Amino acid sequence: MNFINNPHTRIIATHILVILILLVNIIFFTQNNMSILLQVLLVIAVILHDKDDRILKKELEDSQSKLREEMSIFDRNVIVSESDLQGTITYVNDNFCKVSGYTREELLGSPHSILRDPETPKVFFEDLWKTIQSGETFHGVIKNIKKNGSPYWVDSSISPIRKNGKIVAYKAIRFDITDKVLASKTFASDN
Repeated sequence: MNFINNPHTRIIATHILVILILLVNIIFFTQNNMSILLQVLLVIAVILHDKDDRILKKELEDSQSKLREEMSIFDRNVIVSESDLQGTITYVNDNFCKVSGYTREELLGSPHSILRDPETPKVFFEDLWKTIQSGETFHGVIKNIKKNGSPYWVDSSISPIRKNGKIVAYKAIRFDITDKVLASKTFASDN
């Protein structure tokens, strides 16, 4: 069954089959020297193609491994979420859960406003929505509230996700800047 489902295995099997057919044809059925030469060249071409296929497969596996590692680093350091057009959360990464204190199950299907700081003026969020609905990326610092009630601040970029030119969802990339905000507040109150 693995043979049927694995394209790489099917390619190798096809190469072997073509080589065997050409060799059988050369050995048993070909009388013409030019035909033998052409078939030998075909065998060499298939062997070279198979070698290139193996090299490309290795390069692809290496690239995928590097991408997985980079995604892992990204996920550990960046807070990421996606929402539908109404602001309902459809995806969160582990770091989002860690910083907010909510579980993935609590967040998925909830509105982003679950994190909203009640002291943030409504006009701030109206501007945010106006920006992203117009197809632009919103940049700004947002104060959110964790599940335990404590505040945290994120430097956010929220962008539309498009399919065939139409906005279908939104993706937010955030960095936790709580320590910087609290340090600047402490500094300001000391002066």
